[in-house]
Amino acid sequence: MEYDHSWYVLSAVEVATAILKNHRKAKRRNPNVKVPRGRKLVAKTGKQAVKVADGVLGMPLKPRQYICIQLHKRAKSLLREYGVCSVTLALKAVHVAFSKTVRVEEPRGWIAVDVNEDNVTAVSSDGEVKVFDLTRLKEAVYGHFERKRRLQRRHHKDRRVLRKALSKLSENYRNKVSTMLHQTSTAIVKWCKERGYEPIHEDMKGLGRA
Repeated sequence: MEYDHSWYVLSAVEVATAILKNHRKAKRRNPNVKVPRGRKLVAKTGKQAVKVADGVLGMPLKPRQYICIQLHKRAKSLLREYGVCSVTLALKAVHVAFSKTVRVEEPRGWIAVDVNEDNVTAVSSDGEVKVFDLTRLKEAVYGHFERKRRLQRRHHKDRRVLRKALSKLSENYRNKVSTMLHQTSTAIVKWCKERGYEPIHEDMKGLGRA
């Protein structure tokens, strides 16, 4: 296969267009929304420009120059079964989007999911109720803001140190919240899969965001 680095130009236009559309949509809701800025280096390319062989992902860099990335065993098994849609190369990770054809089946029942301040309550159509405790998530939110205030008081004279400390704090907070929400959502999905039920839930956008 001949590697084609020109795909990066098309992908850059695609990403920039998506950012601009989102900004225009946000500006209609809030005229004072900030202008978006690219702060992270990423390179995205479509499936036509990459190759996966023997557990190695090949991405073009320049004409006749490319980078080979050894895939994790889980990624190897997935990409053997499903097709690659796109690949995004970041500073510390490689994100591979793949496609999967699924068969839609009529559910045997339903599970209604209600998100509360400190728990998620799920009720099945046969009357079973499960409550997933999110007290630790609530505590993590309050703790995050308190630690943030302490850092701001401690390093208010050194903006460089403050930015670094706040960045690390935010990263740890996002990882903690993501883990707790992932555990809860995984348990609900497993329950639905075991029963052949389909979930019904409210808009969960912004859950756990600080």
